[in-house]
Amino acid sequence: MRRKKMSERKKMSEHINNQTKRKEDLKRLLRQLHEGQTVDQVKGEFAALLEDVGAMDIASIEQELVEEGMPVGEIKRLCDVHVAVFRESLETQEKPDTVPGHPVYTFLAENGAAGRVLDTLEEAIGASEWEQAGERLRELRQYELHYVRKENILFPFLEKHNFSGPTAVMWAIHDDVRAGWKELDELLAGDPDKESVAEVFDPLATAIREMFYKEENILYPTALEKLSGEEWWQIRHTWIPARSRHRRSIVS
Repeated sequence: MRRKKMSERKKMSEHINNQTKRKEDLKRLLRQLHEGQTVDQVKGEFAALLEDVGAMDIASIEQELVEEGMPVGEIKRLCDVHVAVFRESLETQEKPDTVPGHPVYTFLAENGAAGRVLDTLEEAIGASEWEQAGERLRELRQYELHYVRKENILFPFLEKHNFSGPTAVMWAIHDDVRAGWKELDELLAGDPDKESVAEVFDPLATAIREMFYKEENILYPTALEKLSGEEWWQIRHTWIPARSRHRRSIVS
């Protein structure tokens, strides 16, 4: 019995050491990307490390990079590259499973609704229907409430669990999207040419869609693992008054 327990402890210790080494190797490769290497240059080594890497691992790696001195702006700059590197591994994990009334269920529903509005905005822009595009953009900007609730309600709970780095990166991307909405709104109010609109809309649409992916594959799975049922109850009952102070949600 004693030998069995010692063997189990040894296996556990080896597993922890292997996990730690893999995380350090992944951080090293991410630093190489930030120093200018391409995904193709490090792809082979990444492939050997990505087995069973999940949302919590990715969030933890980004958090540690921030704690070790990498600026949030630098992580934001290559955030989409990080996701591209980990995408294959993320696709294999289970998607968040919640019930109506749970905050994550509502967040996911808002993403679905915003995605549909974004598609109609894209169609209007493709047809150079500027008035219709302006209407769709105003509808899409109701999605602002989604970002506000993430920033002011969900993020503070996550930060209590040492999850401040990834939330800071997401908040910075929210601000980029807000700036893009404003710029596109001003452009559509005039008589723009299609090329000028595309220069603003294309990166904006990409940022919004990539945020959908980051939320659904990294943020929410991590939040569901980190936060307790009591904390989710508090989140749910905190955002009800917050909602009343803003325009109606696009899923209402």
